Amino acid sequence: MNVYQLGQKYQCYFSSSEKTQTDESLDELVKDTSPTMRSLAALFGRDQDLDILVFDKNLWVRRAVAEHGRPQDLDKLVNDEGSNIRATVAKFGRPQDLDVLVHDESKYVRTIVAKQGRDQDLDILVDDPASCVRSAVAGQGRDQDLDVLVNDPEVEVRMMVAKFGRQQDLDVLIHDADSFVRAAVVTHNCDKDFGVVVSFNEWITKETAKYLHERELKKQELLELEREERAKAFKSDDYCKSPSEEGADETEYPF
Repeated sequence: MNVYQLGQKYQCYFSSSEKTQTDESLDELVKDTSPTMRSLAALFGRDQDLDILVFDKNLWVRRAVAEHGRPQDLDKLVNDEGSNIRATVAKFGRPQDLDVLVHDESKYVRTIVAKQGRDQDLDILVDDPASCVRSAVAGQGRDQDLDVLVNDPEVEVRMMVAKFGRQQDLDVLIHDADSFVRAAVVTHNCDKDFGVVVSFNEWITKETAKYLHERELKKQELLELEREERAKAFKSDDYCKSPSEEGADETEYPF
């Protein structure tokens, strides 16, 4: 059971209890030695608890604090050492945070920044070294980005470009070396593109069938050769000699 499932369980319990009992329980949780329990306290979102837990030594506790999006907490956590915490801050899309996090060392954080869709961030991240970031940029669908990313070296980026269905992109990507990219093109129901992909796939199918047929013939040839060798061995003189012919002792035994 993760901390969020645990939170739902405790929330159900607390909601059926007196408020004073709930407050007393949370007062204990916020001081608990277990980070799971402190995270649970943070999930309830009492201001007095968040004021304390934003400085917690455990990153999962601080992340639970960040999830509430209180401005005073985001101001502190935007420079947190934990990338998952900085990513959580980025999800709230505050301009002052994105200005910092667009240059973050973590590609995961930069991906979240790109998904916020600010033009000034996309202008920077379209050339990001991480393909997941460039894919997130393509996902915003700006023409100037798609013009660049249609020729991206990574499949995931080109697939994202194809999803927008711009004809100039489809004309390029229908000839892509990757079958998944070509399949993404076909989803736009362009007859001429479908014909290209089908003809290519038919060739692949025929070549595969040809290979499998030839492999089966070779297998049958080997089996036939093996049967012939066994038959020859069975009919050979050495195999068929009687005991007497082998010089066996023909002494009759009294039993």
